[in-house]
Amino acid sequence: MIKKQIGQTLSTVAIATKMAIERNLKILLVSTSVNDETVKRCFWKENKNKSKLISEPGSLEVENGIEGLMRLITSNKIEPSVITDYSHAILKGRFEVLFGFSALSDNVAGKNVEIYNEIYQNYCKVLQVANQYYDIVLVDLDGRLNMEIKKQILEISDLNLYVTTQKLSDIENYINLKNKDKNLNSLKNSVLIAKYDNDSKYNKKNLGKYLEEKGELLVIPYNTLYFEASEEANVMDLFLKLSNIKDNTDKNYFFMKEVQKVAEFIINRLQELQMR
Repeated sequence: MIKKQIGQTLSTVAIATKMAIERNLKILLVSTSVNDETVKRCFWKENKNKSKLISEPGSLEVENGIEGLMRLITSNKIEPSVITDYSHAILKGRFEVLFGFSALSDNVAGKNVEIYNEIYQNYCKVLQVANQYYDIVLVDLDGRLNMEIKKQILEISDLNLYVTTQKLSDIENYINLKNKDKNLNSLKNSVLIAKYDNDSKYNKKNLGKYLEEKGELLVIPYNTLYFEASEEANVMDLFLKLSNIKDNTDKNYFFMKEVQKVAEFIINRLQELQMR
């Protein structure tokens, strides 16, 4: 199956990065991808880190990611604080990433399938343990993940964001999904428009009415500098630079402002739900 490029992963990275910069929280970004280097490219070049503010990631061997945790999971020896040993730090003590599955090139296909099956069956357990150590765990839920496992992850999550684009057919698919599953209308579930273009007639004001959203529609605008930075291991440096923009007519200011709105929405909604 080909992964649909809707901007979900880069939206998640942007939200996590903004949170890490502005909030004194321990944040873990969990990728459930298969052979997808998108998150790695956002922060690391081979044997090189451009930003001195970013911690040295060390080896990026797959054993240090989700695969490495499986031995502890299957032996019931995993402790919440241990997960940080298998993740990679972006900002020490603030922002870490747990990579998804990377098939080993020297492995036979059958062995790769065996490893992956073991991993996705234990994702929920990893997330539940991680939630005991980190303040916020953001999960980039790969569309190719086993449907039953996806359902389980969505059920144990405190908040779910359904990511889509401005494409009318995608919006209509979301509406149809909401009509079929009334749970999507709960406070636990919200919609996010990724790769957003404010000049489209399907802007967030019009889409908000069309979707009958009560509050302001959440969007992550498409931004050229961010797209380039995500390919050049320069995301953290870019966010630190753009955080100083004061001109509200600047398109980069608009990008950062909307990302901030999403980050604040997540934190505030989580607090609201915890009080219920």
